[in-house]
Amino acid sequence: MKFKHSKIQKQNAKEMRNNPTTAEAILWRYLKKSQLNGLKFRRQQPIGKYIVDFLCCSEKLIIELDGGQHCDRANYDNLRDKFLMDEGYKVIRIWNNNIYDNIEGVMEYLNNQTKSPTPKSKISTLPSREGIAKNSPSLKGRGLGGGYIKLQCPAKINLTLKITGKRPDGFHNIESIMQTISLFDYLTINIEPAQKTEIILSGSSDEIPYNEKNLVHKAAMLFMENMPAHKIKIYIEKNIPVAAGLAGGSTDAAGTLFGLNELFKNPLSREKLHELCSKLGSDLNFCLEGGRQMTKGRGEILEQLDFEEFNVSLIKPENLGISAKEAYTKFSLKLNPLSNSLPRREDCVDSLNSDFLNDLEWAVIDDYKELQTIKEKYPNSMMSGSGSTYFIINDKFEKQKGYWTCNNLSAIPYGVKISNID
Repeated sequence: MKFKHSKIQKQNAKEMRNNPTTAEAILWRYLKKSQLNGLKFRRQQPIGKYIVDFLCCSEKLIIELDGGQHCDRANYDNLRDKFLMDEGYKVIRIWNNNIYDNIEGVMEYLNNQTKSPTPKSKISTLPSREGIAKNSPSLKGRGLGGGYIKLQCPAKINLTLKITGKRPDGFHNIESIMQTISLFDYLTINIEPAQKTEIILSGSSDEIPYNEKNLVHKAAMLFMENMPAHKIKIYIEKNIPVAAGLAGGSTDAAGTLFGLNELFKNPLSREKLHELCSKLGSDLNFCLEGGRQMTKGRGEILEQLDFEEFNVSLIKPENLGISAKEAYTKFSLKLNPLSNSLPRREDCVDSLNSDFLNDLEWAVIDDYKELQTIKEKYPNSMMSGSGSTYFIINDKFEKQKGYWTCNNLSAIPYGVKISNID
């Protein structure tokens, strides 16, 4: 029987495809690589009023992933299974923990299930971890086991940035509206049990260190403090410029914490993840959540704002990077040249140029001809964070020698997440 599906159901299926669970993302990679006995699957397909995880149309074969939440909805699953059986589908159920513990064993099971002609109207369930371990030597003694995950880590821009004072810990208090945009770094994290924890970084950029100085390494070490020993390999596909005011390092570190928490089966609550983020830097908390947020304190205090869609383009001098330390130091000196202390904002309103929505742009622009060139040609552009990237909303930058440009990006309503891109 062919089913007519509503626009809402199709949109829900698309949303589920774009935001897979960790187990779904892992199995999908293996299904695409192995092509079980020549079978081709589609993800998150509507059948009747239901949406199934993986569907092979030619064989009317469905693979469903079950997590712990399904134990509380057995009646719903029974009704769905009966409907699918009546329509002539075979359903193979896989527990999420089997995916995490031994994906190779799962693929072997699926291969065996799909070798012979597919019987109709049958429900098969892969045994639980304990059950399958008795029949599969490769699962014995794996404990938490290994696995991998790919993360999408977005850049951010600062729509406003006001510095409200200096803190006793040396950082500055800010009020800034931040927005994530569709420029991404990608992290691929692999873990496997080991005698002692080891962090190995590699990547596509020659502008960042792949050692303990990298914020990704620090994030991984912080997360692993209370976890069983594992060897952790992290590959960083770098697309966000370095020292650019776009939170490239922060978003990768936030992605590391998020990804490891997924791989270790979410031992940390969202609140605890935010605690770890705040220990590592000022922008990590925002990068974890994303969207549009008013950020205060060092940047770790978030207040979600209504999301607004817009296009955005970026430009950056190729050979100019400005560190946050440099930008904040210049801000303090420009306000109060005779002292290292920062006066109260209300006492220096006349000194601040109200034309700048970013206090740090006001602080550094006089020192860099490259930034002045951008501002003169594009007066509606604005520097993001501590620079040296400028952005412009609903407009484009012309390509010019000595400048990196990236046009036609967009605001996005999310932060770090599991990637569905190989």
